[in-house]
Amino acid sequence: MEVKNIIRIAIVDDEHDVCSRLIKMLTDLNLNIEIVNSYENGFDAYEDLQSKQIDILITDIRIPYIDGFELAQRVKSEINPLCKFIIISGYDEFDYAKQAIDLQVIGYLCKPINQAELAIVMNKALVKIAEDNNNVLVSEKLTETSNKYRLNILESDFRRLLEYNSKTSEIINKIKNSGINLDKNITMALFEFDKYYSYNQIDLAYIFLQDQLHNKDNLFLFERDSYFVLFNYSPPPLNLINTLQILIKSLKQVLNMSMSVGISPVENHNFRNAYLQCKRILDLRQEDEQILTINKTNKIQSDFIDSKFFKQLSYLVKFQEKKEIMDFLKNGIHEASTKSHLAFSLFVTETLNTIILSSNYEFNDETLVINSDIYQEISSLKNINRTLDYLEKLIITVKSLNAKSLVGMQESNYQYLISYINCHYSDIDLSLETLGNQVALSPSYIAYLLKTFKNTTFVKLITELRIEEAKELILSKKYKISEISNMVGYQDPYYFSYCFKKYCGISPKQFSLK
Repeated sequence: MEVKNIIRIAIVDDEHDVCSRLIKMLTDLNLNIEIVNSYENGFDAYEDLQSKQIDILITDIRIPYIDGFELAQRVKSEINPLCKFIIISGYDEFDYAKQAIDLQVIGYLCKPINQAELAIVMNKALVKIAEDNNNVLVSEKLTETSNKYRLNILESDFRRLLEYNSKTSEIINKIKNSGINLDKNITMALFEFDKYYSYNQIDLAYIFLQDQLHNKDNLFLFERDSYFVLFNYSPPPLNLINTLQILIKSLKQVLNMSMSVGISPVENHNFRNAYLQCKRILDLRQEDEQILTINKTNKIQSDFIDSKFFKQLSYLVKFQEKKEIMDFLKNGIHEASTKSHLAFSLFVTETLNTIILSSNYEFNDETLVINSDIYQEISSLKNINRTLDYLEKLIITVKSLNAKSLVGMQESNYQYLISYINCHYSDIDLSLETLGNQVALSPSYIAYLLKTFKNTTFVKLITELRIEEAKELILSKKYKISEISNMVGYQDPYYFSYCFKKYCGISPKQFSLK
């Protein structure tokens, strides 16, 4: 059966000679095909094929990092469900291959590959592809039906865009085909109620906002969770802030309901990230603010909410002297004070949390310095020296309580060990031996402490800490997987991917799409 379009083929085999020979044999068949690429391992194939469209995947079973069957599963579920698969197998694996999971495999090729067998299998694949192409008429009828429910489908598509962390080209292309231009500057606005309202009131607010926006073609509003999401998605440019101010004022006048709005640009079609940015700035809003933009808080948080700084602070509070702790704190506070008041407030609040969490003692209202109004008190200390004095008293109290609560040398050593590990687990050269040298404890004694107090091993603990940090870095969308691998202590990105999948059950790439 003849196939009209060019058939795109990818080949995966860790033997270079096999790939080269297979390419030549396919070329000699004189078919209407294009070899997209050949790969030496499943990981590289999976990463690259996500940006390509293929019709046939020819892969060996035993390839490095991601085996042939898993690669085929991923291609089928994530890239092209209609892709046809041809499996290459050694003689000793052939029986096993025939009993493989149901991937609708077109055929199996034994090594060394025979030209006649390749021709037969390729003909079967082309017949199946031609049969799939005959289903175009059914697809066109479904498209006609979908046009009748355009707005409902659009809302569903926009919701799906908020669920993914990276580009979702298929959904974006679908929205573009409906007439919405997503290639221009897109802005997202997230509406959140300032206090509790009943379901009936929320429904009225949504209807009211929809009515106010009905003649503005470049705005699209829908509900998600407890928020209203608004997109400004096409020219001509709209003064969005003025429009939102009018909406909020009108809502207050007509329904006596109060809302705040967080605004963020959608960069590189990353709708999920913009949604999280909007939620974050809403969490930071002050009482007198109702329109907030990401520009106000984005740099502040990235500069001053540094997890490594506060891990180090926690370590110092537990095990170092007051002078060393205060010198460390002064530098951070003075730097924060040179920025905005919001930066200073964020830094001091996080410092307060860190100091309190550095204690093993459960605070109550009778505790010296620390009481139920601690957060209100610290937020009123706008003078740097007064703030430092307050934190110094707090540190003295925490260290005194810690000294009373640490029972026995073993527990003290364990706390010291864990604090050091929490600060240095991302060091690439960290091992049981190097750790022992740094904390002045023998490797066997470290293993004993971890088993006794945490019921774990050194390797399991380091892996857990590294992977948990990697998960946060992946979700931040600021770094490549290879960069994150190095940042959390793995020199080899492939080994990092292996450890990540063993720990989480999915690869870093899959996790980034959650």
